[in-house]
Amino acid sequence: MAKNTKNAVSRGRRRAFLGAVLVWLPGVAMVTAGFVIAWSFIEPAPPTTLRLATGSPTGSYAAFGRAYAETFARDGIELEVVHTGGTVDNLRLLAEGAVDAAIVQGGVKSPTPGELQGISALYYEPLMMFHRGAAPATTLSALSGGRVAIGGEGSGSRFAALELLETAGLTDRIETLPLGGVEAVEALERGVIDGLFMVTSPTNPLVVRLLSTPDIHIVRLRRARAFARRLPHLTPVTLPRGVVDLTRDLPTGDVPLLAATAALVARSDLHDALPPVLIDAARAVHGQGSLLSSAGTFPALAPLDYPVERETRHAFESGRSFLYRVLPFWAASLVDRLKILLLPLLTLLIPLFRVAPPLYRWRIRSRIYRWYKVLRGLDAEIAATGDRAALEEARSRVRALQRELHDIDVPVSYMDEFYHLRLHADLVQRRLEQRLNPPERRPADDRAPPPSTPWMPDPSAPPMPLGAGPDDRDDRPPDDDPPDPPATLDPGPADAPPLRPTAGARRIVRRHVAVAATLGLAPLPLVDLATTTAVSLAMLRRLARYYGTPFRSDLGKSAIAALTGGAAAGGGALGLSSAAKAVPVVGSGLAIVAGPAATGAVTYAMGRVFIAHFGSGGTLFDFDPERYRDHFQTQVAHAREPVSG
Repeated sequence: MAKNTKNAVSRGRRRAFLGAVLVWLPGVAMVTAGFVIAWSFIEPAPPTTLRLATGSPTGSYAAFGRAYAETFARDGIELEVVHTGGTVDNLRLLAEGAVDAAIVQGGVKSPTPGELQGISALYYEPLMMFHRGAAPATTLSALSGGRVAIGGEGSGSRFAALELLETAGLTDRIETLPLGGVEAVEALERGVIDGLFMVTSPTNPLVVRLLSTPDIHIVRLRRARAFARRLPHLTPVTLPRGVVDLTRDLPTGDVPLLAATAALVARSDLHDALPPVLIDAARAVHGQGSLLSSAGTFPALAPLDYPVERETRHAFESGRSFLYRVLPFWAASLVDRLKILLLPLLTLLIPLFRVAPPLYRWRIRSRIYRWYKVLRGLDAEIAATGDRAALEEARSRVRALQRELHDIDVPVSYMDEFYHLRLHADLVQRRLEQRLNPPERRPADDRAPPPSTPWMPDPSAPPMPLGAGPDDRDDRPPDDDPPDPPATLDPGPADAPPLRPTAGARRIVRRHVAVAATLGLAPLPLVDLATTTAVSLAMLRRLARYYGTPFRSDLGKSAIAALTGGAAAGGGALGLSSAAKAVPVVGSGLAIVAGPAATGAVTYAMGRVFIAHFGSGGTLFDFDPERYRDHFQTQVAHAREPVSG
């Protein structure tokens, strides 16, 4: 037998598992498909290395690139500084995809501008012109007829110098040489050339070196504003006296100059997580100002020769997002990229968890509830027919139904409902057996209730003291003369006597009356209503167990509400007592006195009603509050005087 039980349990578990799979599998498949589709839209992770084109190893661009690398390192990204010939080379490398970003000189056009995006304007970089002579020159014409170095091929200095000479009309009057950097400075110092153009920062060591050399002067461009009008990408600036070296007073006077704007540009396909890092690096290096601009002027979104992407503009104006401020860069990037997975999470996964459990419960309960339709049909047939052959046929059907119920497999968590079904099937069989073998009818005592109703106490009888049971009253039928069973209630098996109240049932009622009366002392309104309902429900559960009848909490609550809600003597008195507690001082005092009497009386009357109902074979399933309402009110009225006293 133990082996059969074990096999049955195992079989039930397998069926329960298969039932759960059938419910969850379609939903899980839909959610998985949703996540797969969403995953295809996730951007790739940001690269761990970024290549930045700068300029010559000794130039300002390269120095700034090395400073940017420190900021990138804090985010776990390696910044590779690529040395080039200058701005023109940088733009070419960007167009070829050989680098990801570059520092370029403003005004120099890219061969593929549509493939680039502006990140930030960085600082003013002046176009400085040095020449040999006895005194500083104030015009470009002082270089006429001389040999001038304008920078190497691909440099921004060469582009700016040719543009400026062409605007001044000196292209044919000056011999230009493709020299730049240290080579051009040394040539000027040796007298090999007469002058040079250099686009660089005033703090460049080569600039300090030239300003310190006798007979070499910086051109103080008197018509700088006029040139700026003709060349809008250039800005007139002034290099103040002594700003390069206060100790040596370099330069020795204010120097009017033209300045281009250095800018940080990148490819338009740069990963969206990297522009904010570039902006942070630019702020760290250039945010404190320079010799030509005050703090806060740069970095800026203008002037830029290339469009700024919406995400870059937002990062520049608002800073990094919350995720990047509180999480490491790699973690914030991961969360930011995976946020698209919220779409299937919100639209599929959460609804699945809301729908699947009720669907699973419905599937399991449908195995039980579908039998109630069959059971209800049999019950109606038994009540409607008096033919013995029809009743015998109904008996065979009921027994067949019980055999089929034995083979139903449900999870353990639903066994209470399954056994309720078994109890109700047994109830129908008992009714059927009673119809087939009716009990012997005896002459009823004149004190017994009519055959159509269960026994109830006689309202005209003298009141019982609190805690007394039906065996103590004179209106209870004697044990050897039970009343005829009502047509709608089951009195039990034919060979068993009707159920009678016993001392055990009376003790259950007395205990719960004492608890209810004690809780009625609570001074807060509505508390006694709630506690009386809870105590009465607990009492019904104990009485149902005592009489061997099924109990359901929802039916018990409905029965209690039906009796107390429609009974003026019981529920009304209890409600008034509870409401009185809301009145300060006087109301509270009176309610505390009357509260225990009201709660105890209602609980006592509730117990008497269900002793009568359960004792005559009734259950919560066939309880009719209208038939017991008068009896409930009578018991409340009889009990209030003893409880109060």
